[in-house]
Amino acid sequence: MVKQRAMRVLKNKKQAEKQLDAIYQQISTMDQTLFMTQSLQDTALQIQSITAANATIKNQMSTMNLDDIDDLYDELEDMFDYQNDMNDLLTRNYDMGLDIDDADLENELMSLEMMDDTSFGYGTQEEEIPSYLTDMVAPEPALNLNDLPSVPSYPVGQLAQQ
Repeated sequence: MVKQRAMRVLKNKKQAEKQLDAIYQQISTMDQTLFMTQSLQDTALQIQSITAANATIKNQMSTMNLDDIDDLYDELEDMFDYQNDMNDLLTRNYDMGLDIDDADLENELMSLEMMDDTSFGYGTQEEEIPSYLTDMVAPEPALNLNDLPSVPSYPVGQLAQQ
């Protein structure tokens, strides 16, 4: 009887182990199914995103025309050229009869460097000022301020207080 009872317990144990293995197998299958479902949902979301992006790109591209863009850049280039032409005109150097040769300027500079500082004639107080400096007359003002009508003055402090 003990032996039969031990056999029944072993048989029940084996059945429980088989049931447990079946449950583990079911859990594994459910996990795989859940993973596959999640992956499919992610894939569907990716496809929706790509489809939406594709539609947006097509919509944007339909509003753009390569010829229009090329024309725009041509127009910009023309405006830059026009602006450069205006700048060239505004910075034009008019020849005012001042043909000065660089070689003449260099020769004059060398001769000035060779001279002594006192040879200019106005380096000290005792020497007189050259006539071209004393002959200069100050220009008369074009407008005499005494000829202007009188303007009433306003006290600044009182206006500030009011």
